[in-house]
Amino acid sequence: MLNKTLGILLISISGSTLVLADSQPVKQFDDRFSIDFGYDDGKITPDAFIPYRWDKHWFSGLGFRSGSSQTNDVIDGFSDSRIGTSTEENRLKINAITYERASGITKWSVGFDLEVIDIGKLEFGYFQLPASFGGDYVAFDNEIDITVLKPNFNTDIAWSLLDHNLLMRLGLSFSPISQLDVDQTTRFKPLVPGEGAGTSSMEQDVSYAVSFESVYKTGGSINVGFLADYELLPQKYDLQVLNSSANAFITETIELEEVTIRFGLRMLFTQTLGGLYPVIGVHLESVDVTDVVKGGSNKETREYIVFGLENRF
Repeated sequence: MLNKTLGILLISISGSTLVLADSQPVKQFDDRFSIDFGYDDGKITPDAFIPYRWDKHWFSGLGFRSGSSQTNDVIDGFSDSRIGTSTEENRLKINAITYERASGITKWSVGFDLEVIDIGKLEFGYFQLPASFGGDYVAFDNEIDITVLKPNFNTDIAWSLLDHNLLMRLGLSFSPISQLDVDQTTRFKPLVPGEGAGTSSMEQDVSYAVSFESVYKTGGSINVGFLADYELLPQKYDLQVLNSSANAFITETIELEEVTIRFGLRMLFTQTLGGLYPVIGVHLESVDVTDVVKGGSNKETREYIVFGLENRF
């Protein structure tokens, strides 16, 4: 429902923006507009930011990003086992207000936004108990819904070089505190007759993100763009897990650090559509989740095609 509603909203806003763009000249360091779509393994996921400028110094905006992943593996310590994990993440950013000012070949900004991150995880599979425990098969599923609410303080600086042919922007987003809520339902049949259900609500440590993006104007029909992102997102919450006797659920505190790194190489066509540049490219993204308490980490890497319309500068 969140995906569908925001998708309709983004299309409506972008349509209005395109009409306005036709009647206004596009200037250097314009309004940061982007509607991109990632394509990977038959799935299309949006990544967009729609700004609204109050005047040449002040703007607000709405951002949305979605992603999903699936993994399959075996469970260590069991001769016959399988575990599948499906994760879907949706992010909504409401840029309350940002102040932007130019100075020579540079342009800087400071602002504030409110971000909501919705993460849905589903783990499911089976394993065979050792012969000493009867050798029975156990089927399990674990549904976890995570919601993170955090204020972000943002700043960036953009500059142009090579006679305004090379445009770059370096940004920092910082959240001193955030709130993470969890709803969980888990089942291990036939070990535990009932299901484990629990909720958790905790304040989180500092999170931050660093971003870099650039465009080089080649003088031809295609310009070249590059971007890179680094994000640290701490996650601390309580979950229902099996006890040591594997016959009941107990509460255990989970503490994770999720690091996301993304690189993108992009081609922007200089023939605009309503003042926006058609873009196509490829992104490489890795997500590394480290267990702070138990140690160990799990890393997923994916490469996907990106296409859309934008005018980041």
